[in-house]
Amino acid sequence: MNLPDAPATSTSRILIIDDDPVLTRLFSGILADVGEVSVAHTGAEGLALAKSGAPDLILLDVAMPGNDGFDTISELKLDPAVRHIPVIFITGEVIPEIESHCLEAGGADYIAKPVNPRVLKARVRTHLLLKQQADQLADLAIRDALTNALSRGVFDELLDAECRRAAWKQRPISLVMVDVDDFARYNETYGSVAGDDVLVAVHRTLAELAHNPGDVIARVAGDRFAVMLPEADARAAAEVAGRICGAVRRLDLRNSNARAADVVTVSVGAVSSAGPISASALSAAAGAELDRAKRAGRNRVSTRVG
Repeated sequence: MNLPDAPATSTSRILIIDDDPVLTRLFSGILADVGEVSVAHTGAEGLALAKSGAPDLILLDVAMPGNDGFDTISELKLDPAVRHIPVIFITGEVIPEIESHCLEAGGADYIAKPVNPRVLKARVRTHLLLKQQADQLADLAIRDALTNALSRGVFDELLDAECRRAAWKQRPISLVMVDVDDFARYNETYGSVAGDDVLVAVHRTLAELAHNPGDVIARVAGDRFAVMLPEADARAAAEVAGRICGAVRRLDLRNSNARAADVVTVSVGAVSSAGPISASALSAAAGAELDRAKRAGRNRVSTRVG
């Protein structure tokens, strides 16, 4: 099977860790058209560059003075920020014990010296492609594929962490829940493709309005979104909720079968807590306010201080 080329040079970052300056220059030249290459000549220097530059791939010499390749990868795997970076070992000793040690230590592959330029390029391209695919799969688990909002699971974890932080720092936290009114009726009238377009438009509107550092938007159900507003008090949360309601209405997306208006509207529930509160309690309170807005006729906001 022929693999397509790895990502372009502008997006692929390759770190070479080898104490031999002649080899690092050789490898850098060979890989110049594959990615952006950086070089370290010791394990410690390589770890520092990996943590500061987040390369997509590391070429790591096994035999180096001081911390050798196995010491270096052991430290790399202990750091959650960089442990996912694939490592190709470069070894001058092609014996089964070394090969197995390279893989058991966490290496994705190994290449024997003297290095064949075509083999080096092919192996690097392959592992860059595999890394790109792994990143895309991870992103799918984090993001809603339709709207690009965060997924429910990731959002729940972030909300829990932020509630704990708010309690520790004695700062407020707010949560806004948003439902598209009569979304089932919209889909029945205009079709699911048009319904998808509505969800994308609503998410885009939320992103335009909740743009402070730390604000997080998630799609938590079919037509329901959640907006976390760290350090936002009740007044700020109510203001954002009101803007969301008005901005979606002004999108002027026709919905002739809706009960609240002849355009797409949303119901919004907002809760703010000035004291310690759990993520589950905050979510339940925001959900209750959302239900209250819907029972009151939709296309409106209901707020509460938790």
